[in-house]
Amino acid sequence: MTRSAGVVLLGAAVIYLWIRKQRCGALLFAAGMLPFAAGWMLWSRLNHVVTNDPSLVYYTDYFRNEMYTLSLPDLHLYIWKNLDALLWGLGGLIVPKVTGSWLLKILAEVIAVAMISGVVRMVRRGYGFLYALYVVLGSALLVVCSFPANERLVLPWFPVALAGLLVEVEHFSAILRASLGHKDRSQRVVAAAFAGISAAIAVGAIALEIYVGLVFMPQDAQQHRARNAIRGQAYEWARTNLPPDSALLSSDDVLFYLNTGRRAMSPILPTQLWYREDRDGIVRWFTDLQPFAQEHGLKYFEFAGADPGLGIDDQAAADIERKIRHHPDLTPLYSTQAASLYRLRWQN
Repeated sequence: MTRSAGVVLLGAAVIYLWIRKQRCGALLFAAGMLPFAAGWMLWSRLNHVVTNDPSLVYYTDYFRNEMYTLSLPDLHLYIWKNLDALLWGLGGLIVPKVTGSWLLKILAEVIAVAMISGVVRMVRRGYGFLYALYVVLGSALLVVCSFPANERLVLPWFPVALAGLLVEVEHFSAILRASLGHKDRSQRVVAAAFAGISAAIAVGAIALEIYVGLVFMPQDAQQHRARNAIRGQAYEWARTNLPPDSALLSSDDVLFYLNTGRRAMSPILPTQLWYREDRDGIVRWFTDLQPFAQEHGLKYFEFAGADPGLGIDDQAAADIERKIRHHPDLTPLYSTQAASLYRLRWQN
């Protein structure tokens, strides 16, 4: 993530110097940073994994994965949903995304718009132009990316976004103070109502941040540790009972390999299905196991539930779980509350 964010910053610095008519400085900066970028790109190319398998391209080549997943006829869907996710991720730095509530989403996106407005005011006053340019270029990159943005992707922008929010709050407060002193009573009433709503939002945001830091995150970490401990039983069973050369289908292929030493692969969900909101297609992708397993020589299957982090809604997750539990081509081998292991019957 540091590398991806840094590449945008390098480009922003060159453009910033060039716009400010510091052409020599822009050229010197580019000459200083290009050898490092070029060296990394050359090393990556020389050590490139040659494959056309989308499941391997996902891990090894961002550009080819983008070409594989980005559909031009659906480009408008990508841009629209990515803009929506970008605003929610930015506002989520102030009001954490603890639920998928539409009310919380609207509030987060209103805060994000206030951040952007404040940054524009800052730039007009002569402050933060380079940082703002960096954010604009980063936003352009995220908008056309084949994966929606979230809080971790916009975290490098938090300092300028917070500054922008404070500038906008200052501007809004000045308007409220003027309206509260207005001779028209209706103006004073409206201003007082807005002041009360703004204060409630500020208090709610602070309370939510405290809740997330002191309650939500510790509880979430504890639940993950408990689930991992139970899942560890499945890993131990796999280490003991599966042949060393076993190859498995697993949604957490890396974790499975690190914990068992058995090779595993994950069928990476084509993001087109998520952008199109194709719930039936998503369910089929995760339950029609035979083509992917046969193509990659996978004989076993580990199922640890449908991961909401993959863009699977509750209804799709329930359908996936039900179909896997009653799948005619799966022979149960071992099961815990956190994970189940199956043999693929067509490999018998």
